[in-house]
Amino acid sequence: MLLGLFVFAACDSTDGELYQGENDKVGFLASKTNMSMTGDYLQVPIGRTSTAGELIVPVTLTSKYPGYGNAFKVVGDAKFASGEGKTYVNVDYSKFGTVDPSSLTITPDGFDVGVSLGFPFVLTLQEGMVSPSNKGKTDVTALSDLKFASAGKGSINGSWNGPLENIAYEKAVGVNAYKVIKPHSNYNIAFLIGSDGVSVTFPKQVIDTHPSYGLVSMEVESAEYDAAANAVIVTVSGYTVSAGTFGGGTEIFYLP
Repeated sequence: MLLGLFVFAACDSTDGELYQGENDKVGFLASKTNMSMTGDYLQVPIGRTSTAGELIVPVTLTSKYPGYGNAFKVVGDAKFASGEGKTYVNVDYSKFGTVDPSSLTITPDGFDVGVSLGFPFVLTLQEGMVSPSNKGKTDVTALSDLKFASAGKGSINGSWNGPLENIAYEKAVGVNAYKVIKPHSNYNIAFLIGSDGVSVTFPKQVIDTHPSYGLVSMEVESAEYDAAANAVIVTVSGYTVSAGTFGGGTEIFYLP
């Protein structure tokens, strides 16, 4: 629980009345959160210092990314009913498909990876209503979880494991995101080709297991899509393990 955000029960003995903070002060429960876009709205929780009476809290949404202010909208003010110490800021994301994602989130799931598009924005509570917790703002990343289907066979030519043929690829439904299926060992790899048809988002991720040093991750310096070759060309800053790095190199992913 956050200090100053909730009303605490009395202790066994005190030398005076417990301080409960000012009435009708509010704050977000976290300064940063990731939320999957499921259901009608994103629901971002806030709490208040007292529960007496109703309370209405104006909330604004901003983002440094073009169009996000129209793609994501706060649905009215946040409202506490009498007796409530917690409520939610509802954010409508129904138009998120009109803007480009700013990030690709990779979540390990055994040897596979869960892949989500990230859309960050900031929610801000009305000045003067913020509780002693001082969480008047929260950074929210709305996540669109991707589904994949088989895209056929391609190949890889790179510094880590040389040329590899008949590599299975999967493509996300409706988006130019790809999974490379078990190219080096049992681990799948994912990346996203941007809407400009050139830029590529390629997060650091596990690509292999070394017999002596364990898991090998690939850290990317830069990546781009070459339409003529139908390939993603990756400049690798390091193939890293827990003990250090094997140095950098180049990986070329030839799409189906």
